[in-house]
Amino acid sequence: MSVLLNLLAHTKREGDHLLWQGALDRDGAPVIRSGRKVVRARRYMYEANFGPLPDNHVVRATCGLRSCILPSHLEAVPRSEFAKLPRPGAQKRYRRYGPRDLFLNPRHRSDPRWAHLFEGLPEPEKPKAKGKSELLQHADALAKLWRQMARDGHR
Repeated sequence: MSVLLNLLAHTKREGDHLLWQGALDRDGAPVIRSGRKVVRARRYMYEANFGPLPDNHVVRATCGLRSCILPSHLEAVPRSEFAKLPRPGAQKRYRRYGPRDLFLNPRHRSDPRWAHLFEGLPEPEKPKAKGKSELLQHADALAKLWRQMARDGHR
């Protein structure tokens, strides 16, 4: 199957948008495999319809939907100008610590912000060949509780 047919197989028509339903890269941009390379789907769709992308340009969707790859919604923008454009979904990346990170990282045991979580817990053990340690079971239970609280709207 050609790359273009594969690309169209991973899309869904919604209103006047062609929304990507396939894989995303770490920035949330639609990507597709072309041979052994992974290419951004918007760029591939742009080049298939309008020819090669000029140097130092990126493809953006003019409709504002990150997942839209409809050719009439795509435009080539200089990188310098693209960096200045407001991006509604953009947010600062940060490391989000989960319960396992808190329990398994020894630095957190001495941190006053987290000390109350470790009261009465044993010191971390080396993983056993079979089964989970008491500490990992506690971390999993806490993770389950946090997910449930997030689902219920607690922040």
